[in-house]
Amino acid sequence: MTSPRFRDRTDAGRRLAEKLRAYAGRADLLVLALPRGGVPVGFEIARALGAPLDVLLVRKLGVPGQEELAMGAIASGGVRVLNAAVVQMLSIPEDVIDSVAAQEARELARRERAYRGDRPPSDVRGKTVILVDDGLATGATMRAAAVAIRRQGPGRLVIAVPTAAPEVCEALRADADEVTCATMPEPFYSVGLWYEDFSQTTDDEVRNLLDLAAPASQPYAHLNIWRLNDAGASWDNTTAREIGERLRRQPGFRFYTVIRTSEWEVAALTVFASQSALEAALDVVAPLVRERVRELTAGEPERREGVVLYATGPAPIPARRAAA
Repeated sequence: MTSPRFRDRTDAGRRLAEKLRAYAGRADLLVLALPRGGVPVGFEIARALGAPLDVLLVRKLGVPGQEELAMGAIASGGVRVLNAAVVQMLSIPEDVIDSVAAQEARELARRERAYRGDRPPSDVRGKTVILVDDGLATGATMRAAAVAIRRQGPGRLVIAVPTAAPEVCEALRADADEVTCATMPEPFYSVGLWYEDFSQTTDDEVRNLLDLAAPASQPYAHLNIWRLNDAGASWDNTTAREIGERLRRQPGFRFYTVIRTSEWEVAALTVFASQSALEAALDVVAPLVRERVRELTAGEPERREGVVLYATGPAPIPARRAAA
């Protein structure tokens, strides 16, 4: 039986994509992810279904002093949706709502510039749009997103999330043509409870994933450094990120991401680079990794046997062992 918990947002995106397979390969398909946490989920869905990926900027309106409790949300295009039940229950004045909304509007505009740069928002008219987030607690943020998209005239609107409270999924059916919630555990409590790793997604990660998903991106090769934990690269230190930063400074390397999966008890680092850059730089990169691994395994050479550099791209690239 599949666990209702996800290892991380990448795992959540892959499992959610399985439930959306009917949309694979459609020419009119567009995946819109809600930053920041929805972007790693949306990236996996877009990749699995062969669809472009973009972001829809939405900001939760948190209750002052209880910011995790949503009294509503705002979205690009001046959309504002309020959670009437919360507003009424707490007797929140209109001027307080306006003040919080103005503050969040400034942050929304900042992120719009940070994530898109000069790129215009995707045209959703007549398209099948899949709206993605990493989970739903109250549904206020997703409801604002759905209203914003509806105003732009999509052909079909699908809301898809890895996990949500059952009653929230049901309520959102009034806002979309289809709602897909991969898991609906009861009691729900919070989104983060259903992830082993629910660490915050950064602005850099959002930009990197959008950049990698962009249609104009050239095919990129991956350098996977596998089983770093065998060499003592525990996640209580910054070993993997240190290696990633060193690799990223090599010419032609684009960005890196740290991967952890407790199920396999491995730690890995993936660096993205062009095929030509990776092939040219690998002879420089491998010694950097070996040096760091040897520092970690001083006096215990057998611990470096499991660390392997797998470089993959459009053309074959031989694997390298860190123990070599």
